[in-house]
Amino acid sequence: MTRNTVIPEEGRPVYSATEARREFANLMDEAVHNGPVFVRRRNQEAVLLSRAAYDRFVALEETRDVEDAVRALEDYKANGGVTLEALKKELGFD
Repeated sequence: MTRNTVIPEEGRPVYSATEARREFANLMDEAVHNGPVFVRRRNQEAVLLSRAAYDRFVALEETRDVEDAVRALEDYKANGGVTLEALKKELGFD
């Protein structure tokens, strides 16, 4: 397989979409066993992840969402809130 470029931060190759189509089974195995596989088509990139990596990503996002909600609630309890009308006015939606 040829590789168009390498992502410096990751040290991982970027495959063309044509190559990814031709070698999909091999790239899927690579994603499962070695980490993300990057594919580029017309200056757009996509990433092939294993299900385990995807599940970890989703769990991390959910954890961060809960942490953000807890901080927002603590801020509301400490500082109060604003009415919807006041927020619309502040944002220029009035």
